[in-house]
Amino acid sequence: MGCYLLCRHRTGWDLQQACPGLSPRFVSGTGTEAECIIDNLTGLMWPKERQICRWDKDMQQALSYSNGLNLCGHKDWRLPNIVELRSLVNAGKPNNANWWVNTEGFNNVQSEGGYWSSSTSADSTDYAWYLNMMGNGSVESGDKSVSKLCVAGMRRTVWII
Repeated sequence: MGCYLLCRHRTGWDLQQACPGLSPRFVSGTGTEAECIIDNLTGLMWPKERQICRWDKDMQQALSYSNGLNLCGHKDWRLPNIVELRSLVNAGKPNNANWWVNTEGFNNVQSEGGYWSSSTSADSTDYAWYLNMMGNGSVESGDKSVSKLCVAGMRRTVWII
């Protein structure tokens, strides 16, 4: 028994073995995907460049922005849910933006403030969860219509089964 990823290719689907501790976990795309990073553990694709948010998106703007992205030859981008976004955090490191993500091939990860997720807070539908990149990458909630946070679009490249 092991971990497997169901990978979708132009010609169909196949299973590839994948386990925690993959090395390297993050790999740069090639060809039209060269400006993206693929996470071998989760099967998610992320843009390398994180400076695209400009700190000016409320929740609705973040959703629209992510859904409208056309990056790395793909148009099926979306705002990640909080579990997908949290998968980028290494809880063992004190500053996730500077250590974990910037050293894994991403550029300009914001170390102050946070990144929106598509997950609505269970406490109030007026709030959504976001990943706070200051310190240890904690999960917090912000007012969807007031809070101005960064956007980290993502797309799924493989399905974990």
